[in-house]
Amino acid sequence: MKKTLALTLMLALVLSACSPEKRINNKEDIEQGTKVVNTFLGEIQKKDYDKAMESTTISKENPDFAKHVNIFKMVEKDLGVILDFKIDTAKAEVEKGIMNTEGVITLNYTVNYQRGNAKQDYIVTYDNGDLKILSYTIGDQVYYDMKQ
Repeated sequence: MKKTLALTLMLALVLSACSPEKRINNKEDIEQGTKVVNTFLGEIQKKDYDKAMESTTISKENPDFAKHVNIFKMVEKDLGVILDFKIDTAKAEVEKGIMNTEGVITLNYTVNYQRGNAKQDYIVTYDNGDLKILSYTIGDQVYYDMKQ
């Protein structure tokens, strides 16, 4: 009887340790997502578009890679270069487990360009263990969305 109870308790402990921890608006998750978007915008600001794309879920081997780089150039042509940017709001819903982490971090930014400001929304998610930008929106125009 004692062995059965001990085995049951051990199994319960192992299973609880393996189950993912659901985190809502965790400061660390938001900071990590913000770092990805800040890197992305910083590389666009420096006009290093290939480097900026490393922050996204699209690989250089993807036939649409060049199309997305052209989108960055088009936005710059329309609005001018990025002067600065700041985060306005953030939400995170992440399930952190021992073996993997999944979830979505939604970040809203104001980006100041030479010819005006633009509200931008980013969805950052886990891609093979790394945080990457899944979706990029300027105003109501979706410029980059891997969900399509």
